[in-house]
Amino acid sequence: MSKTLRTLLLFVVSALLLVAAPASEARSKGTRSHSVHKRSACAKHARKSHRKRARCARSKVRDHSDSHRPHHKPSGGGKPVTTTPAPPSNPTPPSNPTPPSNPTPPSNPTPPSNPTPPSDPTPPSDPTPPSDPTPQNLEYGLNSMWYSDTDLAKVRSAGVTLSRLEIGWDSVEPSPGTWRWSYWDGMFAAAAKHDITVLPLLMDPPSWAESAWNVIPTNPAKYSEYVAAVVARYGPNGSFWKANPSLPYKPAVHFEIWNEPYWVGFAAGGSNPGNYARLYKAAVVAGRAANPDAKFLISADLSGTTTSYTYMEWVDAMYAAVPDLTNYIDGVTVHPYSQPDGPDVYTPKGFDRWQFRRIQDIHQKFINHGAGDKPFWLTEIGWPTCPSNPGKCVSESTQAADTQRMIQILKTDYSSFVQAVFLYNYRDPSSQNASDMEDWFGLLRGDGSAKPVWNVLKQATGAA
Repeated sequence: MSKTLRTLLLFVVSALLLVAAPASEARSKGTRSHSVHKRSACAKHARKSHRKRARCARSKVRDHSDSHRPHHKPSGGGKPVTTTPAPPSNPTPPSNPTPPSNPTPPSNPTPPSNPTPPSDPTPPSDPTPPSDPTPQNLEYGLNSMWYSDTDLAKVRSAGVTLSRLEIGWDSVEPSPGTWRWSYWDGMFAAAAKHDITVLPLLMDPPSWAESAWNVIPTNPAKYSEYVAAVVARYGPNGSFWKANPSLPYKPAVHFEIWNEPYWVGFAAGGSNPGNYARLYKAAVVAGRAANPDAKFLISADLSGTTTSYTYMEWVDAMYAAVPDLTNYIDGVTVHPYSQPDGPDVYTPKGFDRWQFRRIQDIHQKFINHGAGDKPFWLTEIGWPTCPSNPGKCVSESTQAADTQRMIQILKTDYSSFVQAVFLYNYRDPSSQNASDMEDWFGLLRGDGSAKPVWNVLKQATGAA
């Protein structure tokens, strides 16, 4: 090799090294700053409503889970199967003939026809579908509803008949044996006047009972007393309805025992499926004794998380702790969030923990334990529309299309076991952070105007 050529090669290599070093450093800094932001955001919302805490806890855990995904990659490098495949990187795909008139195709051509995988139908692109000529027996609810007459009338006119409402233990029994019902009486009365049934969510221990709001009690006796008191008051033929015979009779029929106990954010010290299963059984025994007509919903997902954000199996572990658990289950609640992915992204037999269609895998778990007849309630599901966080959020039109497709799946593929769906949530706050997905799940914008997804809901319920 000539001296001139060697000198040229050394110059090129040195230049490449100088370019690569700053880029690597920038990527490292970007990763660290993102993690710090997530921790600070979670700390800021630690004592917000359970819904705000839910999004924060889930976002934090998902960030950790993503960092561990190499340990859970499905075949094919871990890329999920979607219904709209990306163009192949090979400029001449083997399945598509090379255009004869263009011997040098562009670097990233679009194939003339890109077949949809037969197992995953392509989601419709129109965010406002036509009316469903054959409505399914699917019930519709909302999270974070506003209980003014104006808002309740608007919600009911959209065909919504259910409202998920957290009745915090710390608010109804602030000290042992002291019960305060007036605030919640007003909520039930307002909902009843608009023909809306409340789904109570029972959680949030008071400080006299547990050390923190998210401690799942290991001794369930006191929690069970609280559950029994709520059920006796607001359930079928409950004392509230007997004391208010002039109100439309809209008792709570189902009661949700805790919110996402499989997440460390709602299970201080790490989720424990056995502990939750024992709490659930004790609560149901007490609740049924207080009101035999009440029904109870157990919370489930494929896995729980430890304080180090590693995964543990959930459903089988609950049954290992309480073998007769099926006898106490009236329904199963799931929160199959998948944002920013749509509902058709699915890796069967792969790592589908953050995919909507995992609900069929959760259902199979219950079938394996003889509980396949227990209806599923999707008590939270939605897609956020924050404009400055594409890794977590979607556009308003995509929110509408994903919600439309999700409801279509529930009415067809999963109609045999899904009974109700509660969209998260009703309305965005008036003040929003452009990159915080917590502020952007609403069907209505912060000013009260409707996003396209509002019309999707009305079409689904038959109210449009």
